[in-house]
Amino acid sequence: MVKEYDKVQIIPMNKNENETRVEGALRNKVKADFFENALKETPIYYYHNKAIDLEQGKKVLALFQYDNRIIAYGIVHECIKAEEKEYIKPALNDKLLYNGLLKLEDGTIFTVDDITNEELNNVLEKKIRFSNVSHILEPKKEEFLELLRIKSN
Repeated sequence: MVKEYDKVQIIPMNKNENETRVEGALRNKVKADFFENALKETPIYYYHNKAIDLEQGKKVLALFQYDNRIIAYGIVHECIKAEEKEYIKPALNDKLLYNGLLKLEDGTIFTVDDITNEELNNVLEKKIRFSNVSHILEPKKEEFLELLRIKSN
């Protein structure tokens, strides 16, 4: 269970992108194949959307949103953005290009039983609506951590 972080942010995942990454991408398959295997082996998440604004030495608790549910979380300790009008390509055979990557701390990546927008809003100071926006959240810390604890696999 993660307890130390400087801010909490939602990382919306592109459903179509993950259908390429994980064949037949149902939420449970994404959890198992991507988060519990690939990301734990190499804790680097490549992104298309806006990056996390991360100050040197700070940590972000990233909530990964897929198909309008939070399905996993982890601590990001570094964000590398591609140069303007350039992209990051993780492997020669990868057909996708990315705007950057997030490096996660080993041992901080956890899947959760799906957390709905309503469940998350119950532990936030300001309500949000799931979308393709990378929301920075203001959680009620104790209630928020309890929700993660209850939902963690």
